[in-house]
Amino acid sequence: MRGPLLFPALAGQTVVAMRVCEPWVAALPQTAGPACLFGAIVLQCNQHALLCHAPVRYLANTHGSKIGLHGGGVAELPFRASLCEVDELEHWLPLTGGAHWSHRTSLVLPIPGEILVEAPQMVRDGGSGPWQLEFRFRTGRCFRLQYRPDMDASLQFAPVEVDYSLDRIQVMGPEDDFGWLHPLRLRKFVVDGVLWESAKVWPIQVLRASRNAANPKCFFRHTWYSALRAYFKQCPPSYRRRLVELRYPVQVQGIPDGVIEEVAEELRQENWG
Repeated sequence: MRGPLLFPALAGQTVVAMRVCEPWVAALPQTAGPACLFGAIVLQCNQHALLCHAPVRYLANTHGSKIGLHGGGVAELPFRASLCEVDELEHWLPLTGGAHWSHRTSLVLPIPGEILVEAPQMVRDGGSGPWQLEFRFRTGRCFRLQYRPDMDASLQFAPVEVDYSLDRIQVMGPEDDFGWLHPLRLRKFVVDGVLWESAKVWPIQVLRASRNAANPKCFFRHTWYSALRAYFKQCPPSYRRRLVELRYPVQVQGIPDGVIEEVAEELRQENWG
């Protein structure tokens, strides 16, 4: 299904650069290099720049840009999209809360010199799927920008035929994709009236205490469950929402398998998302 063309000023403009924020760092089974998944992107053209970002990450809500339709009614993109003049772009970038922006050049992304045939068009699969933005270039290449809540609330900007998926999420360090689930990122929260402050200390204390328990494995798992449950009820809303959106099995270094999924399901049932 095709909807309206957005930002008509972009029609015929030439791509100057792609700028990205919080890009995925790992390759997926379908890719030879890092997947085209980002927290936010900028398509910078010769006169204007289109900035798109996932509101769950930076605004702690799920409200995207609303677009009025011909004949009445409103369509809502599942992400925010804003157009500005190129010389104003630097004033818009801080909306990601200090997250680092970088230039990205890749053959699987629009490259400098490519020209937009027309303005981006709203499209969706079927009559009820989420809206996406489609970009067509004079080279014949066609890209879709879509929101992927299952891929850590990321924006996917990739050729139309690309569809990323995962078998499981594996987190070995705090800088990995989904690194916000790693123990070293979980800090300053209260469990049973006690402040668990340093992420470099309390996981070790939990491990040591479990060794003296009557049932070490059960104690270790229950303590982690209580800690994660408390943390995600007290953490910034963006991380809680990203946890609720998890749809793949998770393996995180130092955390018993299945505990994160149990906490995520409990939060869904309690409508914490």
